[in-house]
Amino acid sequence: MKKLQIIIIVFSLFLSSCGQGLTTSKTGYNVDSSIQYQVDKKTMSSNGVAMGKMEIRMFAKDSLLFDTYGKDKKIEFFTMTTLVNDTIHITGFAGMFAGFGFYLDIFNDSYELTYLAKSDAEIYKYNKADTTLTFGLSVPCSETSLTLVIKPTFNQDDIISGILELKSMDFWEVSNGKEKKYRMELRAYFKTGKIENRK
Repeated sequence: MKKLQIIIIVFSLFLSSCGQGLTTSKTGYNVDSSIQYQVDKKTMSSNGVAMGKMEIRMFAKDSLLFDTYGKDKKIEFFTMTTLVNDTIHITGFAGMFAGFGFYLDIFNDSYELTYLAKSDAEIYKYNKADTTLTFGLSVPCSETSLTLVIKPTFNQDDIISGILELKSMDFWEVSNGKEKKYRMELRAYFKTGKIENRK
């Protein structure tokens, strides 16, 4: 089995145990076939695994720490996609056992999108006052947008592709006895591979 596939299996086990974040609201998405060329240029498949590219801005204590927007080199990430009843679940993740990305759920004419933070140690919390730390967070967003190339038909043969953007709410990291507040902005170009059907 390929190394990347092993990493995805391990990460899938993490996702199944990662608690979801605070309540998010459903929002309508756009459909625009003219973005297909942009998406195709920034997506690919490696050993049967769907890969995309993203740009990020990371803020620490409300100051810009890292910015790849508009840069030639984008951050690669892989996607995992499942269809459960009438909902398509897409996870995009950059990194191996620690990293960041997004959770995207699409249902009918709307979607929910949260920012994903994951570590191999229990370092994250949603709020400064929280006393329990966790390996991963699904962080609600203050702003999101989703544009798809074509409207999904919600069957296993769908290939979902598009561009999403998010601005996360604040979240906290505790390491080496220090607390830091973070916030992320992210733009991702994605195309799904084979959709696993789970009923």
